[in-house]
Amino acid sequence: MFRVCSRVRRAYDDLLQARITSRHIHVLANHSVALEQLPEASLLQSSDVVHSLDRGVALGGATGALLGLVALVYPPAELAIAGGAVVV
Repeated sequence: MFRVCSRVRRAYDDLLQARITSRHIHVLANHSVALEQLPEASLLQSSDVVHSLDRGVALGGATGALLGLVALVYPPAELAIAGGAVVV
């Protein structure tokens, strides 16, 4: 974290000298800060959307599988649970 934009520019130049391409460098700042010519981070890079999506898919799939197994072991009254091949 830098408080002065000139230090951010210096760090950006150091990363470029270390042969890190500019498409792999992103700067995240407050809306009131002018980033000049620095590459700004996108919404996906500045938020936790991808990580949250991964977690939601994993937890939702595990919960659905567990509840499906519970429904097979302890079926509700008068509900026939059957499996078979689907022919198209």
